[in-house]
Parts: sequence; C-alpha cells; structure tokens
Amino acid sequence: MADNTTNAVAQGSGPGGRAMSQDVTVMDLWLVIRSYRRFAATMIVLSIAMGVALAVVLPPVHNYTTAIEIGKQIQNDEILPIEAPTTVSDKLVTGYIPLITNQFVQQNPDGPKEYAIEVSGSENSQIVKLLSEAPADQSALISDLHNQVVQTLVEDHNRSVDEVRANAKIALAEAEQKLGEMVAQQRALTGHLSSISDTLVSLDDYAAELKDRVANAEGEIEALQARGGNSSDRSTQILMLSNQIGVWRTVLVNIENQDKVSIFVIRADAQVKLENNAQEQKTAQNEIEYRLTNLENIQATRALGQGTVRSLKPVAPNKPLIVAVALVAGVLLAVVGALVLDFLKRAGQIEQMSQQ
Repeated sequence: MADNTTNAVAQGSGPGGRAMSQDVTVMDLWLVIRSYRRFAATMIVLSIAMGVALAVVLPPVHNYTTAIEIGKQIQNDEILPIEAPTTVSDKLVTGYIPLITNQFVQQNPDGPKEYAIEVSGSENSQIVKLLSEAPADQSALISDLHNQVVQTLVEDHNRSVDEVRANAKIALAEAEQKLGEMVAQQRALTGHLSSISDTLVSLDDYAAELKDRVANAEGEIEALQARGGNSSDRSTQILMLSNQIGVWRTVLVNIENQDKVSIFVIRADAQVKLENNAQEQKTAQNEIEYRLTNLENIQATRALGQGTVRSLKPVAPNKPLIVAVALVAGVLLAVVGALVLDFLKRAGQIEQMSQQ
C-alpha cells in the first residue's frame, strides 16, 4: 500500500496531465492561472480599483519655486556677485534652511511637521532657486517659508551691499569735489584772462594817449621853430618839449616791447591752463559718470518676480502610473495567488492519497 502511494506521489500529474517531475513552463503557469481564472480576475480588478481609488484620493502636489538673484557689485571694472553662488547654496543648505524650517514648524503647529527645500544653482549664474513640493492647500505656508529664507539671506548680504555702496558714494563724492575744483579754477582763469584783456586795452589807450601827446608836442616844437629868432625862452621850451617827447617815446617802447610782451606771455599761459582745465573737467565728468554707473549697478539680493511661484500643473501623483502599477501588482498577485492555491490543492491531494 505504501509503495503504491509513493509511486502515486512520484508520478502525480498536474494540470493537463503533465508530470510534476518535469520543468515548469509558461504553459504550466497558464494552465494553473486558467484553472483559477475567477480568482485571478478578481485580484486584478481589486488591484486596479485600489489604484484608481488611490489616484483619486491622493491630493495633487505642486512645485513651488522661488528664484533668488544674488546681489552684484563692480570690482576692477567687472560685475561680480556679492557672494559666490556655490557659497550661497552651501550657506542655505547647511545653515539658514534647517534653522528657519525648525522655527517655522514651531510657529505653525497646525501645518506639516517637516518641510523639504531643495537648493539649486551654478557657478556661472547669479540665480539660486528654492524648490519645494506640497499640496495646494499648503501654498501660503510654503510661500511664507520661502520668503523667510530669502529675507534672511537678503539681510545677510545687505551688510556687504551697504559697505560697497558707501565706498561707491565716497568715490563719487571725491569725483564731484574734483570737478568742483576744476570749475572754480576755470572761473578764476576766465576772470584772469578778462583782467588781462582789460589791461591790454588800458595799455593801448595809454599808448594812443602818449602818441597824441608826442604829436602835439612835436606840433608845438614846429610852431616855436617857425617863429624864428634866438629867444632863450623859446629854446628852453623846445628843449623841454623834446625831453618830454623822449620820455614818452621811451614809455611807448617799454609798453610795446616789455609790458605787452609780458602780458601776452601771461595770457598765453592762462589760456593753456584754461584749455587743460577743460580737458580735466571732461575727465572729471567721465569719472563721475563712471562712479554713478558703478553705484547704480550695485544691486541687493532679491527674490525675482512675485516671489514663490506654484506650478500650473500638479507634479504628483502620477495617476496613470499609479493605475499601471496597480495593474502590474494585480497580475503578480493573481499569478502568486493562483500558484499558492494550486500548491494547497496538490498538497491536499497528496495528503488524501497518503492516508489511503
């Protein structure tokens, strides 16, 4: 009896009459699943139903992005960030975000117990982005949290920005003061040239007056000589007039050869200084424009746009993917369940045969 049972167990056949000692093939699996097709179909339907329910129940999750533009300054005619983007990212990730997040959770006990903020940036860009994922009903909380992170970074950078701006204002004030000195020098030189012109006019007038005196004296001499005679008084008068004419002519020569020449030299020097002053004023004005441009290009760190931006479409859950995974899971459960049921059935048959 035992031998017969042993032979039966060794030669027991599975679905379709195939011997159990043979290798299991896809056909064997198909025959097993086909034998329990109602169970398999039920498992697949239930799994898909659960996937659909999960896709419907799960709230939509959106991306929340805040773009931060790092402040900039001018150094050696080059626009540079107040702080390197990689340094900003490290400072946010290791310092500000954990601290601010913990404080934010304590300040908002009704909200989530933890928040995740990703930081992204690159060395070639002055933009650092904060990224969070959360349901739509947490929009206000996420925006507030991002804003606190941005404000903390802005306050940190403002110390550097204020120092750079103060230095730029000092440089601008120095350039403006230099231009003011140039303008004052221009006014002085212009007044000096005007005084020189007045002096030349006065000298010309004086020279013309002396020439008139010489002409009048010469006329008197001719008149005295025309009277004739040997009067000593007339001779004395002629001598005095001749001496006076000589003095006047000496003065005229000095005016033409010394006084006016010296004044011309002084005027030429003043004109050269005035021309140089005009060039220096242009240089000073260019310096002021350069300093103004530097001051205007100093920019504080700020959040771009309207602050935190929510994605138009949800990024999660992926409903088609959930349903597809549920379908695959249903098929796997159907296969595994069918194999388990088939195993239990065979085990029962073997037990019955052993008892006979």
